[in-house]
Amino acid sequence: MTTPAALPGLLADLRARLHAAGVPAEPLARLIPARRVLLIQRPETLQEIGRAWPLGLLLLPEVPDAAGPLLHAEGTLTRARPPERVGYVAESARERDALRWTASRAGFATGQSVHVDPLPLDLEALAQGAAAEAGPILLAQDGSLRIRWAPAASPQDLGAYLRERTDLLLERAGR
Repeated sequence: MTTPAALPGLLADLRARLHAAGVPAEPLARLIPARRVLLIQRPETLQEIGRAWPLGLLLLPEVPDAAGPLLHAEGTLTRARPPERVGYVAESARERDALRWTASRAGFATGQSVHVDPLPLDLEALAQGAAAEAGPILLAQDGSLRIRWAPAASPQDLGAYLRERTDLLLERAGR
């Protein structure tokens, strides 16, 4: 059972394991819409706002920020790719490619995963009972933190979920 009081220690342990194994964190970015600056039209771009490890639905920031969130919920995941000539069947495919090209234009390496507009989770409000949930994280009646990883799934203990996802990430990285 993971309580709000135990969560910072758990996240510090997971962060230490990932650092020790040398698992690279992936960039988090904020989408800056197209805008006009002094009569010059600037295209939309991505601005890196940090780095984090993907742990399923959640992102664990590489460097903890005392004032910032302990976790982020996954935003839009894309991989940087330079533009190419493509015929589209669906508008959604065109939009996904536009985001990939924006990531490439913003300077992310080709093929690099970029997490765009992650949602910071306010776990403090959850712990104080001011909110019933923060993204996929719920506060159970027994005071434990749980995660609903799929709409039809029953909530699972957050600590067990994070440990399992960290083990999978370490295994995938071959460490």
